[in-house]
Amino acid sequence: MLSVGERAGRVAAAAGLLAILQGCATSPKADQNGCEFDYAAIQAQELTLIEQGERIAATVPDSDRTQADLALLQESSAMLDSRDRVVDPLDVSIIESARAMLVSEDMWNRQDDRNCDRAQPRISLFCALRFASVDVTGTYNHRRAALQEARIAVQDAVHDRDYAHRLRDFNNDPNTTIADVWGVLDTAHARVNYRLWQQRACMFTPQTVRTNS
Repeated sequence: MLSVGERAGRVAAAAGLLAILQGCATSPKADQNGCEFDYAAIQAQELTLIEQGERIAATVPDSDRTQADLALLQESSAMLDSRDRVVDPLDVSIIESARAMLVSEDMWNRQDDRNCDRAQPRISLFCALRFASVDVTGTYNHRRAALQEARIAVQDAVHDRDYAHRLRDFNNDPNTTIADVWGVLDTAHARVNYRLWQQRACMFTPQTVRTNS
């Protein structure tokens, strides 16, 4: 459990992060392309905000959470569920790589336990995204935009099905076909690709800017 001092330090850091998000996001000509927003910086800060919220959720009991903790959790949760996260070309490549791993039904493991082993002859939706994340970026980030977009695509595809783990449970659902898995990846790919195009055209306003404007 975090001490009061440690929690206060993390909350203060989070408050500083939000200020940075607002400040760097609105600085003129911050992006290499001459855009109004520094998308790379905002992307990194979005991930940091999510990680800080999840750290509080995992380490601070409900009864011990301060108003500042709750505010940070709310900000983090909203960012995690956002359909307007900043993306980069690596997010596109992650989804493309995962799709290539599931090129045929013979390669699909429809009994996912979230224990991913490259030695196995078949691969689940979650493991394809996990392996792709490592292959493309050198590390696995559970909350990177590419993976969240895949989860959101699952959510949109199933509508009323309440999954504890969207990628795993959608993969294992008896009603799910390989075409459904492809559809989720194709939807996520289209959304990420379009958002990247918007960013490159300086047409995309990050959620943090809209929320705090």
